Amino acid sequence: MFGAGGALHKARNRDQRSMKDADQAEMAALRAGAALVDEGTYDDLVAAAMDDFEHDHDDAVHQEFHARDLAEDAGIGRTQEMIERRVELLGDLYPFSLSDNRIVHKGEAWGLYEFLLAASVRTDIMSSPYNRIPQVFERVVAVLSTALLGPAASSLHVGAPRDPSVGTSFKAAMERLHALTGEWQWNPGEDLPPAGPPNGDDGLDFVAWLESDVGRPGRLFLIGQCACGDDWTGKLDELSLERIGDWTGHSWKVKPTKVFAAPHVLADGHFVRGQKRAGLMLDRIRLCRLEHTMIDKAKVDPFRAEMASLTNLVLQSLT
Repeated sequence: MFGAGGALHKARNRDQRSMKDADQAEMAALRAGAALVDEGTYDDLVAAAMDDFEHDHDDAVHQEFHARDLAEDAGIGRTQEMIERRVELLGDLYPFSLSDNRIVHKGEAWGLYEFLLAASVRTDIMSSPYNRIPQVFERVVAVLSTALLGPAASSLHVGAPRDPSVGTSFKAAMERLHALTGEWQWNPGEDLPPAGPPNGDDGLDFVAWLESDVGRPGRLFLIGQCACGDDWTGKLDELSLERIGDWTGHSWKVKPTKVFAAPHVLADGHFVRGQKRAGLMLDRIRLCRLEHTMIDKAKVDPFRAEMASLTNLVLQSLT
């Protein structure tokens, strides 16, 4: 028997795996134009990894094949529920249609959703050319985060590796940020290396801000961390407001708000739990809605061609 905490943990993991199965079904539809929802659970069935869906307390289910059939039906049902949840959350912004057990890609072009989907299913994002996926993701999220603050907001990507205009070091990035805002003075504590964090950014990938008024101090800042890989649950606590403040002497006038971004669609249980630890969660659903609400959508335009190219690259790697 599971305790209350164990049951919730199992349910969260089951739902998140169903989200990944939904991703597989979407990728199959993206590749072929249409696919059956069943295709999303195929890999789990081959690997005999459907245990989370089996009936824990049904004494009538003893035979392996019968249990596996029940698990398959439950897995497919859960996958369809996850796709239906995406339809509910995104409405017309969802680039697929669902009819019975069939999912169809509606668009002719690949946009933000398709790129985030590809980023979610690609397991190796460290080797070239796939290492461009997290780099593009971070820069796109930095731009999209400004929609949380309004049309007058600005952002700067500061995570490693950085654009030359920002500087090659974390110190240079903070100095650039200070030049833009006047509230990120480089002033590391005595126990910190003066050149900056040895890991490159201490988990800080971007900063977004909104000017309040001219001539008076105080801006609203968002500080953000991004995580593309499946290990995102282990990164929820990596970005520390106190730690970042120790590099800058806590020189902001109002404490920033933490943001955590991932290209995955987060199951509701993970979503609620994650926000308690990492701050405002921006998953695939919220990021697509932010793009839709942006007044100046041209801010994303510099990245659209590479997003489509990377989406195609991931699709080719799966064939």
